[in-house]
Amino acid sequence: MWTFPTGTNADSLATESTSINPNCKLHVQGGTSVIDFSKNGLTTKAAQAIGWDNGAGTKCWVIEFKTDGYTGIKVSSVQQSGATNPGPKDFKLQYKVGSGGTWTDVTGGTITCANDWTTGVLNHLALPAATDNQSVDVYLRWIMSTDSNISGGIVASNGISKIDNIMITGTKMPSGINNLTENVFNIWPNPSSGLFHIKNTEKINSIEIMSVSGEVLNFNDFFTGSSVGDIDLTAYKKGIYFIRFTGDKKTEIKKILVK
Repeated sequence: MWTFPTGTNADSLATESTSINPNCKLHVQGGTSVIDFSKNGLTTKAAQAIGWDNGAGTKCWVIEFKTDGYTGIKVSSVQQSGATNPGPKDFKLQYKVGSGGTWTDVTGGTITCANDWTTGVLNHLALPAATDNQSVDVYLRWIMSTDSNISGGIVASNGISKIDNIMITGTKMPSGINNLTENVFNIWPNPSSGLFHIKNTEKINSIEIMSVSGEVLNFNDFFTGSSVGDIDLTAYKKGIYFIRFTGDKKTEIKKILVK
């Protein structure tokens, strides 16, 4: 979380972070000015930069972090563009996994800014499942999508952009779950109203249904000797669960959503 409480360069580091992300830092790319952390924000201070001219597709705010042990990653933020020196109007949120990954638009991540703290808001926007449980860095960038400013003109070199209250959240996976792969055990549709179909490349010996805290809610071995079948969770409350499949050669865990 970045809330920029001190108004100093120390605010480039996250105000609150987990043990796997001790030194997460906000920075800019593409040729803007350095960040000024002394300007007013939504509640305390904010991160501000100028030099956004000719920045469509290149100039952006950037953070990177690991999600090892977490799923259901969501992001919140608020942006403002100056009025006297009108800054960029249009941004979009993109992500990539690993330094060699490909920048990809986040669905629902279109941002329209104004000279306020209520217009350019992302509120717990869900990131794709590809960002779950990553031990390599997940990168997010708020990148200019046009050169338009909030006054209807083109962004000049003195145009101001601010960002504040950046928050990344996720659901902690049950202890002992290290990998959510999709190569051996397949389950669909996901999310589902509760009825899931299962297919496996080897025989299934047992299945455990677990809560997000790791509590085993149900155990059955009625799939023994089979590699296909159905699981009915229609009686379960809506939410996230984990399914542990045990086969002859491999144990694997999948995250599912009952909607």
